[in-house]
Amino acid sequence: MSSNEVQAAHEAIDRGDIDGALHHINNLSIAGHAREVDELQRRIWQLNQRARQRNLNLQVYAFATGVLGYALLSTQSPAAWGPAVWGVIALVAIPVMVGIFAGNSLIGIEKSKRFWRSFFIAGGCIGLYTLIGMALSRSKMESADKSMDVVIFLAVMLVHSLVAGVVAGFTGTLIQIKARAI
Repeated sequence: MSSNEVQAAHEAIDRGDIDGALHHINNLSIAGHAREVDELQRRIWQLNQRARQRNLNLQVYAFATGVLGYALLSTQSPAAWGPAVWGVIALVAIPVMVGIFAGNSLIGIEKSKRFWRSFFIAGGCIGLYTLIGMALSRSKMESADKSMDVVIFLAVMLVHSLVAGVVAGFTGTLIQIKARAI
């Protein structure tokens, strides 16, 4: 029985079925096979470590995608892009790419965490883009009344961040690409 359980646990780990592997490990533990249990638990721990590292890398890639996307978008003013093109790029295309990176990971994560991770990364990137763009535009204007600038900046940042965040969040939740263990 023990060699079948060990083989089944190894196969479950190879498939990425951690729950199945833990079931077989539990059976081995009950049967008193400590050495096999230790080896299998070490494999699961290593798999989880690689998954955490890959997960962190995907978050960094998501943030870098957002920053680079909005940096490219900032090469021209929104008026030069045209409102429709700028809107599609800023509020759909870039958040979708960010959502794909931020919402995917090696091991399964519940949908709410994928949504919020994607939401905050995309929302933060466009919020930063909006703040910098508006501040630069405002610095070029010769108006004396700057009392409402903060309120206007925050309102526009909030709207852009919410829209981009929701798009990225739903993308990160709905599009999940199954990654392979390396």
